[in-house]
Amino acid sequence: MESFLILWYTQNAYSNPGVWLIQVELSELTLDHKLARSVFRPNGEILLAAGYQLTAAVLKRLPEIEQNAFWVMQEGIDEMVLEETVSEQVCMQSINNLTQNANQMRKELKSNQKSIHDIRTDMKDTGRFHNIIAVDSIQNSATTIIKEIMQNDAAMLNLSGIRNQSNYVFQHSIESTIVAIMLGNKFGFNKYELEELALGCLLMDTGYLVMPNKLVNSPNRVSFQEYCLLKEHPNYGYTILKENPKLPLISAHVAYQHHERQDGGGYPRRLKGHNAPPIKRSMTQKRIIHRYAEIAAVAETYVELNSPRPHLPKKSPEEIIKILIKASGSELNQSIVDTLITLIPIYPTGSRIVIIQAPEKKLIGCVGVVSKANSKNYSRPTIYITHTKNKDPIPPKRINLEEYPEIKIQFKVLGSS
Repeated sequence: MESFLILWYTQNAYSNPGVWLIQVELSELTLDHKLARSVFRPNGEILLAAGYQLTAAVLKRLPEIEQNAFWVMQEGIDEMVLEETVSEQVCMQSINNLTQNANQMRKELKSNQKSIHDIRTDMKDTGRFHNIIAVDSIQNSATTIIKEIMQNDAAMLNLSGIRNQSNYVFQHSIESTIVAIMLGNKFGFNKYELEELALGCLLMDTGYLVMPNKLVNSPNRVSFQEYCLLKEHPNYGYTILKENPKLPLISAHVAYQHHERQDGGGYPRRLKGHNAPPIKRSMTQKRIIHRYAEIAAVAETYVELNSPRPHLPKKSPEEIIKILIKASGSELNQSIVDTLITLIPIYPTGSRIVIIQAPEKKLIGCVGVVSKANSKNYSRPTIYITHTKNKDPIPPKRINLEEYPEIKIQFKVLGSS
């Protein structure tokens, strides 16, 4: 991919009023498409910038980056503005900070050269972890993300980033942090509490950094021994993070506890939860999951469902909500899940939809995109129909579903027929 043309574009298309964007699958890309959002390398550098007109050579090589969807410009839609919870610029800078920190740690720990036995032996030498984390840059990311969320005062989550295999772990951390901050804000956390929570979420998968990259990012089934090692990442993360004097100890406990479950069925210590709002509680209580970790667990579960690894199927918001409800009470804190559900948009701006019921038969099966949310009724947004049921492109047709109650739509998961 190094030979790809890097085209710098003065402004990102998605942020300009009157410019349109739509998310399409890799298989749908053609030479007529122009990127509406940049494609990035694993280190955060731009590979293909917003505004790039696709070429035959680029289309042929796009599968190499293992990204299954892209944002492209769509003519004929003049009102779509993607209102992100946190801007792409801030997300990419944060991913870059995490990437640089991870690369430096892997280099110092020689993670990619170690056997499972070596890793377990080396983890006993905790002295090497003192100040190994770039806390200042991570703290800056946490502060910036919190500031954007507070300024935007978003009522709903809108996580529109697209994953590729190389940046999955770091984007996963950023999005989990965004969700956690919005939840913490809903529960009245103060600025200092939000910072502790954000730091913990950004660093909760630190334990993976002592393991070979190919194991952590493997899309294939791993051996039982490798699976047991991967399950050690909460222990390893806590061991590393608690040795850093600049990092609040409670943030390290987010890494330690984010896989614990309300019924005591989690790991590594089988702690239990309250299934109550995440308020301050007496420190005399033992074997109880900390409220930050309860929030992190809910946030991470949502992000895994909403933005899965590229080789896994994406689920619709309705499916995600059903899964969260089923897990609440036993696995996830019920009060936190209930609050998260109020933040999940059924039809996010930019999402693909399909018409499943309409008075005109020719509309049934047509595919379109959500261009504008309806703040009074989130289930009745404004949409544009862009393709027939046979996937043939058509001039975009605007439909305000509030005015057409007889038309019913369904979220179209990318990759579905």
